[in-house]
Formats: sequence, C-alpha cells, structure tokens
Amino acid sequence: REGEGGARRAPPWRADRDRAPEPAPVQEMTTNAIDDADADADAPAMETMGDCAEGALERDGDDDGVPVLAGRASSRLLPREEAKNLERMLSTDMRDMLAKEVWACRQSTFIKVTMRAPVLVMILSIIFWVAVGAYALVRKPPVVETDVAGFSIRDHPTARIRDAITSAESESELNWDAMLTAGESASVGTIPYVTNWLDSGGYLTLPSAAQKRRRLHSYVSTQRPSQYFSFQLVYTSTRGENVLREEVMNFASDLEKKITQLPGYAETMCLQLANTDYLGSNGCTPPNSIAPLFFATTVSGTYYRDTVDVTMNLASKGLYIYLDKDFNAGNGTASSFRTGFPIGQPSKTEWQNWMKSTLVPFLQDNAIDGSSGIRCLFGGKEITQYEADLAILHDAKLIFVGLSLVVLYTYVHTGSMFITIAGIFEIILSFPVAYAFYAYVLRLKSISVMQFLAIFIILGIGVDDVFVFYDFFEDASRAVGVRGDTLEARLNYAYDHAGRAMLVTSMTSAAAFAANLASAIPAVQIFGVFIAVMVLVNYFLVVTWFPACLCAYERYWRVSEDFSYCGLGGLKTKHLPAAEMDARAARRAESCFSCVKRVVCFGQKVEKEKDQNIISILAARKKKRSIFSWRTYGAFLDVFKYVLLVICLGSIALTGYFSTKTEASGQPPELFAADSNQQLFLKWTESQFESEKISCTNFAECQQQAGTVLQQNGVQLSPPPPSPSPPPPPRSQVGTITSSQIDQLADAVYNRFDADANGWLDTNEYNNFVAAVTTTTSLPPATVVMSAYGTPQGITKPAFVVALDTAAGVNDAPVLDAYWLLVLGTARTRPPPPSPPPSPPPPPPSLTAPTSPPPAPPTLSPPPPPPLSPVTPGFSLPPSPSQQPPPPRSPPPPPPPP
Repeated sequence: REGEGGARRAPPWRADRDRAPEPAPVQEMTTNAIDDADADADAPAMETMGDCAEGALERDGDDDGVPVLAGRASSRLLPREEAKNLERMLSTDMRDMLAKEVWACRQSTFIKVTMRAPVLVMILSIIFWVAVGAYALVRKPPVVETDVAGFSIRDHPTARIRDAITSAESESELNWDAMLTAGESASVGTIPYVTNWLDSGGYLTLPSAAQKRRRLHSYVSTQRPSQYFSFQLVYTSTRGENVLREEVMNFASDLEKKITQLPGYAETMCLQLANTDYLGSNGCTPPNSIAPLFFATTVSGTYYRDTVDVTMNLASKGLYIYLDKDFNAGNGTASSFRTGFPIGQPSKTEWQNWMKSTLVPFLQDNAIDGSSGIRCLFGGKEITQYEADLAILHDAKLIFVGLSLVVLYTYVHTGSMFITIAGIFEIILSFPVAYAFYAYVLRLKSISVMQFLAIFIILGIGVDDVFVFYDFFEDASRAVGVRGDTLEARLNYAYDHAGRAMLVTSMTSAAAFAANLASAIPAVQIFGVFIAVMVLVNYFLVVTWFPACLCAYERYWRVSEDFSYCGLGGLKTKHLPAAEMDARAARRAESCFSCVKRVVCFGQKVEKEKDQNIISILAARKKKRSIFSWRTYGAFLDVFKYVLLVICLGSIALTGYFSTKTEASGQPPELFAADSNQQLFLKWTESQFESEKISCTNFAECQQQAGTVLQQNGVQLSPPPPSPSPPPPPRSQVGTITSSQIDQLADAVYNRFDADANGWLDTNEYNNFVAAVTTTTSLPPATVVMSAYGTPQGITKPAFVVALDTAAGVNDAPVLDAYWLLVLGTARTRPPPPSPPPSPPPPPPSLTAPTSPPPAPPTLSPPPPPPLSPVTPGFSLPPSPSQQPPPPRSPPPPPPPP
C-alpha cells in the first residue's frame, strides 16, 4: 500500500523496529534459512519434529525480522532434503503475502453501500425477517402436536385402507342419521331414498339428530351457553395386573367422586343438558364411566358385583370403547379402562385456567396409589397441550444453558459483546422465520416437537458461520492492521472468502436436510424442510446483517478515532505518519485480543520472570507434548497416516456391523420422557384403545351409539329389561299382619337364625328360616330376596323388614304363618274371631268443664288369623329397585271401644 511520498508503510507488527521500506526478497530469506540450517547440520539429529515446528514460529532477535527455524529437523522422521523444503516454506513471511491478497481482493458493491451507512443497512437487512417472524408468532401461535399421527406412513397400503374405512364409517353415520331423520326409524328409510333426500337439500330444512344434539348443547336449561370440552382418565396397573377388580374400581369411583366435588366444577365447568334425565344430583352430566356398573346398591347396602357378569354385559352391548385391546370378557380381565369427563364452559380460557390451577394439580397429587400399584393417567386435548408446553419450557432451560455457553465462547472468541449479540440474534431469528414458512406456505396448523430440536442444530450451524466470517475478517486485520483506512479492504476480503465458503456449506447442509422429503414419514419430511429453511435464512442474514453489524462496530467503536464525528464522517488519517497509524493498530489489537494474547504470551512472561531451571523444566514438558499438538498435527498425520487409516476403516466396519443388528421397535415414537404422564397417556390412548377419545358424553349415549353400530352390522339386540314394576297397592287393613308384628317377626328371626350374630342373614340362614316356618305356604326363595334386598354378604334386618312387608302386600299368608310359629309359638289353625260391632259415636265434648283423658285401651291378643287359602308354591317377588320407597305399612287396627 503506497502512502504519502510513494513510500510503503510498514506493517503494524513492525512498528517498534526500524526497517527498510521494502521487505527482503524471498530468495534472500530462503538463502538465510538454508545457511542457518546448514550451520546446525552437525548437531545431534535425534530431536523431535515438534521442536522443528515450534522453532519455525520463533524469530531471531538479531535478524531483520525474517523468520528462521531455530530448531533442527530430525533425520529419523524426515529426510534432509524434505526438511530443507519445509524450512524454506516456513521462512516465507505469510503476513506480507496475506496483506497483498487483502489489498488485491475485488471490491463488493454491498460492502461499499455498507461502508457509507452501516446502521441503515443493518435495519434494512433485518426488519423484513423480524416482521415476518413476529407476524407469524402473533397471528398463529405455535400449537404443539402431541400425537404421533405425523409419524404414520400415509402412502402405505395399510394407511390407505384405514383412511378408506374411516371415510366409510363417517359416510355410514351420515346415512344412518339421515334415515332416522327422514323416515323416523331405520326400517322405513332406504339408501336410495336417503341419497335423493340428501341431494334435494332436505338436510338443510330438517335438522338431523346430531344437529339437534348440538342445539341442546348450545343452550341449556340453566341459561348457560356452553362449548364442549372433555378430558379422560386411563386406569392402569404399574405391575401389569388385571384392572377389572374391586380394588381398582373403588379407587376409580373415589377419584371420580372427588373430581366432581372440586371447587368450581359443578358451578361453572360441568356439562349441563336440557334433558334432565341424564343429569346427576348436582345438576351435571355424570362422568362417562363404567365403574358404577361394577357396584349394585340395595336396601342392605352397596356391594361389588361379579366381574365376569359385568364384562359379559358390556361385551353383549358392544361397549368396547371403554376398554383396551387386551379386554377379555369371558375372563373378566383387561390391562386398562378409561373414563370421560364432559366439560361445558362458554369460555375456553376459563376452562384452561381452571384446568391448570385446580384439576391438573389435584390429579398430579392423587393419580397414583403406590401400595396397590394403581396409576391413573390423565389427558385430553387441552391437558396434553398444557403438559407439552411444560415439557417444552423444561427443555427451554436446557436450550438456555447451551445458548449461554455458546454466547460465552463467542464473546471470548470475538472480544466484543456487540458482535456476540448480533451473531446470536440472527441465529435465533431464523426459527420464527422458518415457522412463518411452516404456517403460511405449508399451511400446517400444529408444530411437531421435533421442530424444537432444530434450535440446537441451527445454533451449531449459525455460530460456525459467524466464526468463519469473523475469523476471515480478523486474519485480514492482522495482515493490514486494525485501521480505519483498511476497513473496507478487510470487509471485502472476509465477504469474498467467507461468503463463498459459507455458501457451499450452507447449501450442502440445506440440501442434506431437504433430502428428508424422500422419507415416507410426514413428520420427517416436514422436519427436513423446516431446518433447510432455517439454514438458508441464517446464511442470508450472516452475509447481510452480520457484515453490517461488524462494519458499524468497527467504525463507531473500534476505529472511531480514525473517522471524524465519532465515525459518522469521513477518514481523517491522510496526514498522519505511518508510525502513528501502526501504533494505533497495535493498541487496538491489544485491546481487542488482550485476554487471548495474555494466554498465548504466558510462556514468554514465564521465561522473563523465572530462572533457567524453571525454563528447562518447561522446555522438557513442552518437548513431550510436541509430538502430537496443533503445531505438529500435519507432520503427525504424515507419519501415522496408514495407522490412522486402518483405525478409521475398522471403526466404520464395526459400527456398520452393529447398525445392521438394529431392529425397529414397532411402537409409536416417544415424544416425551418414557415415564411421564403425557407419554404414557399418548401410548395407551393411541395404541391400546380403538379410538383416541370417547365421542359420546354419557354412558346412555355411548350405549345407544354402540347399539346402532351393532344394528348396522346385522346384530340383533336383546330387548331392554322391563321397567321396574310399581310398588304393590296398600293391603287391606282387615285380617292382615301389621307393621309392628312384622318387626316382632324380624327380631325373632334374627335372634334365632343369625348364627354368627353379625346382623346379617346370609343365604343358608335364610333358607333355614324358610324351612322352619313353611307349612302349606312358602316364603320367597333366597335368590329373589338376596338379589332384590340383600348383598352377597346377606341381608340386614331393615332390608329383611322391607322384604317381609312387600311379600305381605302380595300374599300375607306365609308371613302370618311365620309370625304364628316364631312369635306366638303355635301354628295358625284357629278361625278368626268375629268382627266386633261398630262402636257408637262419642258424645260431644262439654264446653264448660274439662274432659278427663280417656282410659288406656286394654292390651288385646292378636286377632285370630283368617282361614287358610290355597297358595301357589312357585311364589316370587317382583323386582324392587333400591331407589323406590317401600310400600306404606298398614296401621294397626283401632282398639275396640271400652
């Protein structure tokens, strides 16, 4: 570079020495290096190659700044002629060569514009991408895809068959609904008629059953409009045991009852329908659960029914939607079952807030019973989304840790916080820009968890691009000096060399990720396109935004002294001497790389401060490490190239062999931790059940839908059980047993036949009672009494009283026989006494004198029983549900008049 007067300015690294304006010719430097090597040719040749390479970087203090080799070549490692050639190459002044290349580099129009207004270029190069990313994040916030539908191979024949079946089911449901609407029954409507009815637009005027149901859901009797949400509970066993047992059902019933009692559930969250037949006592639609089916309630209490009876009943009705694929109705076993909770809330935000603040914390605290090995998995669209967000926030902490390490290393490498922030910002910005392409170009509504892995990948690729550009820029700075008049040349050099290198690496990386489009898995295809877009956006920013930031930093901070008005004006260094410019360059280099230079120059400081013994110790240690170090790596590769080649090929063969032994799992990919609630919930709902969610809101609706499916497939359903018979009419008060006599009979029965005195009359004890009192008539059999009023344990005294009272209302002869035998101690054989004459009416009360209380009636013996009547031996009680009150007892007959 020619300065004033045509004299060549000395490089900044020679500012502290007096040198000739022109460097020594290459031939002279080579001759001096060869002479120095020949002078030491007779020295011992057993030194290592590391001393030779390290000596090449030292300079002779007596020479005119020409680098020479201070060490000696080892004749054992390299021949003498090759060692001399190596000395000739190392003796060339590389900085002078690089400086010439920097000044000769072609100029870039972009760099010219950037030199004039670096801040304006910064804004223009980044504002479009910031706007695109911000618009996409605000208008379409990322919704994490928590299922594994994206990993299914859509063009596989099995997937095509499944899609065809799903489409056929939807069309079949539409036609069936249309037949019910058009013909009021499935037998009236026909497929051609329904087709014509659909084509004519009949469904626009006549609402279908589904539309009617949605209308009921939209406006309820409580004047609360609602949207339908739901969540599910999946009951499993951590020990792999059968879940269709009493212990699990008790756990499920208790947990579901506690959920319905949570604050705000009945008031604002539960689904309420206009049809009150499907509402519970709290005015809410009850949980859509099969747990209540395993329990029966009678007057004697609640008991657990036989498991096989319940499972066979469920199977006969086609209610497989509640049970997993391991369900065996004949054995009464299953690996899991599930419950649905319908939620009706006008605001999705309020439902999510209640779910996050009340429901999820409660389930996290009560979903596991470690003593019995029961675990309740909970999930749903909103709950799974919430837990996915929590998992992503947890992973974001790890991203923050990795990003912090990258920022720290970038700051140490560049020595500037401004350059560090600028480089990291353009790397992070590539993610929202790629998301905008994902949301608006690909038109995808949800983002997979795999897309968040792209942050780690682009962090490595982007930082590498920043380092490449910055290192080229700093190489040029060391060659021509950190000065204002060299800024454009340094930027041109970095832009030319780093831009081409980054273009090749970025295009190859983007092409490698875009090659995932050849995959048959949609999630992998989208993942590859997503990262490819991020790589291309990052490259565009690193060749536009980052050079502008680097130019602004240099001009307004690092070399602002060389420009007028703190970098806003032009250069003001034309009349400064070369020594001053070199001094400035040396000072700026020291300030920027002070930390690095202190580390590099630590050995030189030690040599100045320590004595010769310490120097010899350090030299010995350095010689041991010099065989394999970054300075001698090239020579090391040349010596051990065949050994390294064999090691690499062996490693490739070994890893290739084990890769062929890898087998596919056959299970859906695990997007979350294997033992987390959301991963287990996704696993069970997507692979163990016939559908991912329960489509019906209550058990009655599910039973109706299952029956419709069975009818569509030609299965004849058994008629529904008859409705419970009404309670028997009141008994005649003449010649019948009274309520007090029934109570006396019950006391006598339990005192005599309750052998274990536990307050329960089991089947054997009841049969003993029946056998003891049966004469010409018989009481109801034990099977009828126990099923209607008892439990498997037996029947309690209050339930036994209700059973006797009900039996007496139908036919009181057997009850009277039992009363005579057990209470009176004799058989009922006497005819009944004649009815007493009617009593005269009492005289009217006196108004002047108080009347005395009437005398107490005398105690009378029970009236004689009526004559026997023939009784059918096969007597049985009508079914009496526990919800119906017992028939009114007849009052005792009035006492005869005194």
